Amino acid sequence: MHIPDGVLPGTTCAAAAVVSGAAVAYATVRVREDLGERSAPLLGVLAACVFAIQMLNFPISIGVSGHPLGAMLAAAVVGPWGGIVVMTVVLVVQALVFQDGGLLALGANVLNVAVLGCLVGYAVMDVVRRLLRGRAAVTAGVALGAWCSIFVGAVACSLELATRPDLRLTQVLGPMAVLHAVIGVAEALVTGLAIHYLSVLRPDLVYGTAHSQMRIAVFRVVMVGLGIAAVVVTVLAPFASEWPDALESTLDRVGVLGGEVKPLIPAPMPDYSAGLFENALLGGAVAALSGVVLTFVVAAALAYKSKRGSAPAEATHE
Repeated sequence: MHIPDGVLPGTTCAAAAVVSGAAVAYATVRVREDLGERSAPLLGVLAACVFAIQMLNFPISIGVSGHPLGAMLAAAVVGPWGGIVVMTVVLVVQALVFQDGGLLALGANVLNVAVLGCLVGYAVMDVVRRLLRGRAAVTAGVALGAWCSIFVGAVACSLELATRPDLRLTQVLGPMAVLHAVIGVAEALVTGLAIHYLSVLRPDLVYGTAHSQMRIAVFRVVMVGLGIAAVVVTVLAPFASEWPDALESTLDRVGVLGGEVKPLIPAPMPDYSAGLFENALLGGAVAALSGVVLTFVVAAALAYKSKRGSAPAEATHE
């Protein structure tokens, strides 16, 4: 659900940038208050893992693919505000380094994926958890929240597309809603299983449960998390579907292809390919691994800087 440049009107891009910018700024402040001193590596690892799983496109219909977003996964581990920071870092790196999503449309992408995805997903999870109680409630809440994070983002994207003078909401809302409802089922299954696994083995890593007693072995978290992300992008990603994703398919169906705007900043590795290598597979692996490392470093550094600016007292999670 990465909107390219040349698709949304300038006024829509500007309005979305204002809203998402304010939300990200507030989220950064909240990260200072909500997360413990040793949580910076956790945000970095989450960003790297989200970057990795977003490369796993899978078929959802004939000629159409989808990929996980990871907003609910991030929010379930570091809370909605930490999740917004994680997802924003991923989207910025994707746009600047890989030309995946436009820079002019970055505000809209952050709003749809990071802000709405984390806030809506976490709100749904929290309601289910409070109503049902227990570990099963956490898993069910995360799964439902993951589906909602995908669907709400798709609806928001449709509303933004409908601000074009040559498009009607009815042209895009139906296809976007149906296709992303299917993607949401896969997102719900993967995220629900992942958080269930954490709730059994490491309940301190599930936000809002035993998170106030978080015990992070920094080196182990970094090594395991980056190792998983590296395996995903080098072993699994090459087998990902090459079919256009749900947004691209919808834009093609209504005759809006995008890409008419020249990138404001040339991306060093467009389309996830390192041009220094003649072998496409090797170039793709190097680009993907670079993205894993870069998202980890940026997210961890941002969280560490935010924490340095806060009071030294230990944070708690109620």
